[in-house]
Amino acid sequence: MPIKISAIGYGLAAILGAGAVILAGLNNPNWYYFLGASLLALVLSILLRKL
Repeated sequence: MPIKISAIGYGLAAILGAGAVILAGLNNPNWYYFLGASLLALVLSILLRKL
């Protein structure tokens, strides 16, 4: 059973997005790194799905 890269990308984006929300709630100044990584993972998974 092959694992789709797009499914892994969506899951990773969701986990990183949730981490960004938690860090922002804790007033950690590094939350935008998690948000950027989440958006990057989402865009890459969408692009890989189109191929």
